[in-house]
Amino acid sequence: MKTQVSVEHKVVFVHMMFVLIVLFVILVVRYLWTLPQLKAVERLANEKDLARVHNVIENRVDELAVMTYDYAVWDDSYAFVSDKVEDYIDTNFIPETYESLRLSGVYIFNMEKELVWGEGFDRESTNTVAFPYFVNIDNPFLDKIITQSDERKANKFDNIVRRGIIYVGNKPFVFAASSILPSTGVGIPRGTMLFVSQILHQDEVRLSDLAAIDLEFIWPSEHEYERLLSLLNTEEIISPDAMDGYLVNVLYTRDNRTPYFVRFEATKWPYANSLFDVSILIAILFAFVSTALLYWFVHVKLIRPIKRWQEKMREIVSTGDFSLRFDTEQGKEITEISRSFNHLMAYVAENERLISEKNKLLSEISERDSLTKLYNRRYFDHQLARYIENNHIHSPFCVSLIDIDYFKLFNDNYGHLEGDRVLKTISKILMDNTKRVSDVLARYGGEEFIVLLKDTSLDEGMTVINTLCKRVFDAAIVHEFSPLKRVTISAGVACSSSLNKAELAEERLINRADNALYEAKRSGKNCVVNASG
Repeated sequence: MKTQVSVEHKVVFVHMMFVLIVLFVILVVRYLWTLPQLKAVERLANEKDLARVHNVIENRVDELAVMTYDYAVWDDSYAFVSDKVEDYIDTNFIPETYESLRLSGVYIFNMEKELVWGEGFDRESTNTVAFPYFVNIDNPFLDKIITQSDERKANKFDNIVRRGIIYVGNKPFVFAASSILPSTGVGIPRGTMLFVSQILHQDEVRLSDLAAIDLEFIWPSEHEYERLLSLLNTEEIISPDAMDGYLVNVLYTRDNRTPYFVRFEATKWPYANSLFDVSILIAILFAFVSTALLYWFVHVKLIRPIKRWQEKMREIVSTGDFSLRFDTEQGKEITEISRSFNHLMAYVAENERLISEKNKLLSEISERDSLTKLYNRRYFDHQLARYIENNHIHSPFCVSLIDIDYFKLFNDNYGHLEGDRVLKTISKILMDNTKRVSDVLARYGGEEFIVLLKDTSLDEGMTVINTLCKRVFDAAIVHEFSPLKRVTISAGVACSSSLNKAELAEERLINRADNALYEAKRSGKNCVVNASG
């Protein structure tokens, strides 16, 4: 006689099978989707940290390159290569200059690779030192950075600036080398100017602050270097698994591609990365109580929230919007996981905000002159070129070069600190009298300023610049070594309406303003000359 299985046994069997199936489904979903998605978010945060590390290092290199360009593309530097006037060195490369610009050395070479002048500076002891590596003419490094005549032709006579990080004598340096040209940026180069800055511990701390990450730099002379070198792979990232929870970013020096390492703590998010967690065990417990309860729990409290998580995670990954939050009204277990996700998203969103603020600060630093807080030359050149390119209706505009009269005499007799104060005062007067949002005022180099007056005719431009000249004169800044016994300015004005469309280019317009400035200087200074003729 065939044995009949009781309904209770069938229910228990079906119930057990259902429990196993549900458990299997939950584990598969967690293994194939949930954990990979969590790891993907963690990996994305680490990639952003790595990008920040790259950005702050590149920004430091670019900052030195901008300073080198400002000094190299300058009439005084251009003249020094041939004239070797000592006043140039005594005026521009004093200990305060090295300290304020964080420089460890300045070297000037002529086109024959001969050292015209060079000096090293120990920023810690504030004493001059020798760095033979940077003055050895047989050094292949110098062959790579010193501008050759054929190189400049190959680059269509654009200025050549080389930059990077090198490792010399167990010391890391940031370097930047620029062709030495007149202030206009146009002409035959007379040599190359090299700025170097040793990377000290205080510089590493500053880079850490800018990146908002606790960074540790590991150079070839340090004891841990060989171990990291042995772990190096082609991805240039040593993973947290190999470094006990730390990421190691691998970068290379310019001279011989020597690797160096930047280590920081990898991001770890507050989630359980094991296959089983409390929510799954509770689901199993409730499943044994009753099939109906199990169905309700799985369908309403697990499957439906998981689908919402999936949609939310897809939305976050596709939009990159870390302000999105998970619903925390889903029961205890789901709420805890949702809150963990929300904490994770809040952390990432805050990091995004910090990155944005740091990038804004770095952008401000790269666009502003540190002394006068006016825009710098690079920013002005970019704005002028873009305005000319986008000025489709060909409305007239003016460019004016402004120079402080007898400023060298002022510096020589009153000192550089007073000279800096006068530069700040003149900058404020110019800024207060060029108040249109469209006007662009910049320090162009030394005691020179430059103004872009958009939508302005020549007569209007002359009125504005004459007003600036009068305001400076009325300020009555004492200058006993000027014929007028006060600080004055001279200016040259060039208007786009004096050039046809084919001739309109930023270099040509600035050259015309510069020629007009020269005429103003020849006419006795404290005046404005236009370049309409």
